[in-house]
Amino acid sequence: MGVYNSVVVSTGHDDRINSLINYLNNLSGISAESAEETFNEVDFTGALFSIDGTNIQGYFGYNSDTTVTYTWLKNGDIYLLSQRKRGSGTAGNLTIHSYIEDGCSLISLYDSHTDADGLEFVLVRTTNSSNLIGYKRFDSATFQDISGLTFENILDTARIAYSYTNMFPYEAPPGTLDFLAQSYFVNNGIRKYTSTVLKECSTVTILSTVSLPTPLNNHLAIGAHCIVPIDEGGNE
Repeated sequence: MGVYNSVVVSTGHDDRINSLINYLNNLSGISAESAEETFNEVDFTGALFSIDGTNIQGYFGYNSDTTVTYTWLKNGDIYLLSQRKRGSGTAGNLTIHSYIEDGCSLISLYDSHTDADGLEFVLVRTTNSSNLIGYKRFDSATFQDISGLTFENILDTARIAYSYTNMFPYEAPPGTLDFLAQSYFVNNGIRKYTSTVLKECSTVTILSTVSLPTPLNNHLAIGAHCIVPIDEGGNE
C-alpha cells in the first residue's frame, strides 16, 4: 500500500527551504540536500533532490526574499523541464504533496503566489519492469491531474512521449465506481506500458479517497480517472 501526505509551508526563506528538504528526505526513495544556484544573475537557495536508483534530479528554490521561484528537472544530462525563474511581488505559501509506493513515487510542489512556479513529477514502475518518468511544470496553485503529465521511459534515448489513458470518460451512477485493476500508457493511440499500481476509473474528485471492495480497500485519486492504493493511516 502507498502513503499519501501533504503540507503547507508558510515560514520564511531559510525555514521554508529546510522544511522542504526535511520533508523530501523523510520519503522512501527520495534524497534531498540544500544547494545554491545562480540563474540569469539571480542567486537561489533550494532543495536539490533525486529519485534513488535513477538519474532523475530536480531543483526547487527561492531567491533571497522568497518572491521568485527557480525550478528544473533532469534525467541525467537531459532537461525534462528546463531552468526557469518566475515570480514577483509578495511571497506565497509552499504546498507539498507526496505519494510513495513500491511501484509509484509522486511529488507535487507549488507556490500559491500567482506568478510563481509549480512542479510535479512521478516515477511509475510498469509490469515489464520499465520505469516511466512523468512530469509537468504549471502556473496554477493546484495539484495536477496525472493525465496532464508527459511520460517517457527513463532509459529511452529517443524520448518517445507517452500519456496516461482512460477507458471510463464518464461519471458512474451515484454510490458506484467503475474501474480496472490496472492502467495504460499510450503513444499515438497504441498501448505500450501497463501499471498495476495505478487503476483506471470513472470520474472521481482529485485527492479524494474511495473505498473499493476487499481486498483492494482504500484508494486515493491522483487524477479525475486514476486511483492508487493507500494505507489507512497514510492520508494526512
